[in-house]
Amino acid sequence: MNNSNNCPSTFHGFNGYRTCYYPAFGMGGAISVQRDAYTRAREWMDSPIGMVRTGVTTDQVRA
Repeated sequence: MNNSNNCPSTFHGFNGYRTCYYPAFGMGGAISVQRDAYTRAREWMDSPIGMVRTGVTTDQVRA
């Protein structure tokens, strides 16, 4: 996808929905709280995506 403001964002799509996020760069390795936060964030995103099926409504996914 063309990014008109030349911002180094990353675009992601799922089921026709598109989103963008901006990478953050750090020096050295991640500390344990950063790894834990990333793991929780991925679970929060992946769990609802895994629930998407024919007949499942958004209020069911949200719960």
